[in-house]
Amino acid sequence: MLIAFLLVVGLLRVLGNVVFAGQLEERSRRVTTATGNNHAVLQALTDAETGVRGYQLTGDPSFLEPYRTGIREYPAALDRAVAAAPASSSAGCCWPNWTPR
Repeated sequence: MLIAFLLVVGLLRVLGNVVFAGQLEERSRRVTTATGNNHAVLQALTDAETGVRGYQLTGDPSFLEPYRTGIREYPAALDRAVAAAPASSSAGCCWPNWTPR
């Protein structure tokens, strides 16, 4: 009887570890996705800032190309980041009227 009880407890522990590992893998995937999406948003904003700064320093309109690229890519990057955010996220707290495109 004791051996059967120990086998059941051991099997439950193994099963619990398998379930926990699956949950951990899913969370890791979500974090990796969020990191990539946040990087894309930051890169678009950085490109826009770089273009403005280059144009302000030189007056050369060719320096506005990174600005145009950043402004063009920013809305889609932000939409992807917000869409991938967990439902319980407070992503919309700062822009109550903003909705993804």
